[in-house]
Amino acid sequence: MSITEDDLLGYAKSLAEQGADECQLRASMSRSYYAAFHALLPLVELLPPSAKARGREVTHVEVTERLVEWKVDDVCAELSSFRDIKARAQRAMDTARSKRVIADYRLGNDVNHSDAMGQIHRVEQVIRAAKTLVGVVEADGKVATG
Repeated sequence: MSITEDDLLGYAKSLAEQGADECQLRASMSRSYYAAFHALLPLVELLPPSAKARGREVTHVEVTERLVEWKVDDVCAELSSFRDIKARAQRAMDTARSKRVIADYRLGNDVNHSDAMGQIHRVEQVIRAAKTLVGVVEADGKVATG
């Protein structure tokens, strides 16, 4: 059985219900981030590796690096007119990744319900942007629709 970024986000929301303990909130923040990562992956895999890339693998940092560089002419020239959406997604993704690092690795830092809900909101923005950008590429025939 396969899942989607929407499934991951739904699970993250269920973990962050009022009264959730810190372990659930941390898991919610992490799953939320992965929803955003997987939403952007179909797009960034089409983009050329960034100047900082080590091979073609799309790492967590590489996702935002490819968005920063935004070399889209060989993928879909129309994407160049979506710089504002791309920039908002890139900033939100950078923040989401740093919040995921806190949730997963900085166990001495407190995480609360507000943090988890902020992460969910941030990821919702990334997913909306990713769907818009992937939709532009799909309309151009470069990405197979699901």
